[in-house]
Amino acid sequence: TRGLITAIRVNGVQVNYGTRQNPLIGTFDGCIQVVDTDGRSFSAPGDSGSVILDAQTGEGVALLFAGDGLTTTACDLTVACTRFGVSPA
Repeated sequence: TRGLITAIRVNGVQVNYGTRQNPLIGTFDGCIQVVDTDGRSFSAPGDSGSVILDAQTGEGVALLFAGDGLTTTACDLTVACTRFGVSPA
């Protein structure tokens, strides 16, 4: 899937990890938003945790964690690795 980063450092992204009847909302800051370049969805259910690569360099740039069918939300891979004291292989 090819996509286009439409926004970086997006704050206040809300994701429901519960149900409609019993919502469990997580709010995230510093997010990256991506859309598909072919007018489809960039991500699908079950894609969470996938690494988003730079098409030109092949290097990981983000970790996908949410999507609504139109926009995919990811966290900056460098920030995540720094936070957990790891480096991508």
